[in-house]
Amino acid sequence: PKTKVAALEQNMFRLRRSLARWARLAEQSAEAHVAFSHVLEVMGEISEVGGEERSAITEIRRARALSPENELAYIATEVRLLVKADQLRAARALADSALERWPTPRVEDAVFVLSLASLTGRLERVKVLLRDLSASPRFAPRVDGRPLVL
Repeated sequence: PKTKVAALEQNMFRLRRSLARWARLAEQSAEAHVAFSHVLEVMGEISEVGGEERSAITEIRRARALSPENELAYIATEVRLLVKADQLRAARALADSALERWPTPRVEDAVFVLSLASLTGRLERVKVLLRDLSASPRFAPRVDGRPLVL
């Protein structure tokens, strides 16, 4: 490639091709679908266009189906992708469903519920989650390096 931009573009298409192949060959690997979803998102292929079966959204959905233990994280990713694709009703419905399914998340999952509660305007739930997280030394929210006090 003659320019840095052309070289970066070429590398991105190579990465896309490699990850597409990995996702196809390792179709039962959630990690392969998540990685492919990320590169599709970066390339702007967020939702299905013109019958294209591969998109960031479809790949994260495949990962969700394959990895129940990471479902909440993948739901949060899917909600973000739906918002980026201007599919706001679908994003809201999925976020609402997740918030209902995880009323009291594990500390490790609270950040995902926190993001969904924030996005959907559930301020009381955000406050409770932040309070719970602040009690955990590992996940204590900070502002300018100082613990956040509610």
